[in-house]
Amino acid sequence: CRGCVEALAELEGESLAVRDEAFDGLALELFEFQMRWNPAYRNFVGARDIDGWRAIPAVPASAFKDPARPVSCFPIEEAEGFFETSGTTGEVKGRHYFYDFDMYRVAIEASLRPLQEFALPGGLRRCWLPGVGERSSLGFMLEFLSGEGPVGEFDPDGPVLLMGTALSFLHLFEGGTRHLPEGSWAMETGGYKGSQRELSKPDLYAMFEERLGIPSGRVLNEYGMTELSSQFYARGVAGFHAQAPLARAVVRDPESGAEVGVGEIGYLTLYDLANVGSVLAVATQDIAQRGEGGSFQLLGRDPAAIPRGCSRAADEFLSR
Repeated sequence: CRGCVEALAELEGESLAVRDEAFDGLALELFEFQMRWNPAYRNFVGARDIDGWRAIPAVPASAFKDPARPVSCFPIEEAEGFFETSGTTGEVKGRHYFYDFDMYRVAIEASLRPLQEFALPGGLRRCWLPGVGERSSLGFMLEFLSGEGPVGEFDPDGPVLLMGTALSFLHLFEGGTRHLPEGSWAMETGGYKGSQRELSKPDLYAMFEERLGIPSGRVLNEYGMTELSSQFYARGVAGFHAQAPLARAVVRDPESGAEVGVGEIGYLTLYDLANVGSVLAVATQDIAQRGEGGSFQLLGRDPAAIPRGCSRAADEFLSR
């Protein structure tokens, strides 16, 4: 496990990116490792011939909600910690256990770095809004990126990257705001399901410019989930989420399971090499359109899916 972490971190030096031609071999090695040490995954897969990373069986995200069969390659008593999905009273919460958080931190830096290289300026002060649930992977990410807790009243003396859930920003806008310094950016992590609130993405992004002075082209959407370690980023109202350095996304036909063509719509399956201690392949209930170069445009959740927790936690917290 440690060797895999070191190999990934050193694969392309400071870029921390996995080339397409290397991804297949690394994914198959990690699949063999997880088949050996993850009993729940081994039972799920059974005997199958795997001829490439796209054929690696993906567990549904709901598999992380079975306390009797934790999705882990090590005894969970040895975990440094875990992230937990939010839920309503009585709802079983999913848990993603981590032997340590080293690889998770590597994945956060790797996922954000392409933005810094091609769009996002360096040197921005990173601040995040309150309203993220305890034991939240999102909260861990935001605190790691900012190096501090959630922001309260602040008077920035230069451009900032202000981060938070879509509902956190909505509460901020409704409470009254002023424009941030010129050159500031925002990162929203999306989602209204289960909150009894709804605002279209164009309307939300218009409010970033109206209330904070941040044009839509400087607003990022972060896509991640408790069951993953990597994140995917899109820019602007109609932006596609770019391929993450340590992960790949496949949009599959819901009936055949085959990958759809560019421009077509299906369910999102994610393959994350940073998920060393759990499973690298996770099937979501998110609907997406396949884009060029491994990108995708998120269209929403399956209406039958359980509401995702981070936005719901934000709404419950901020409503208080």
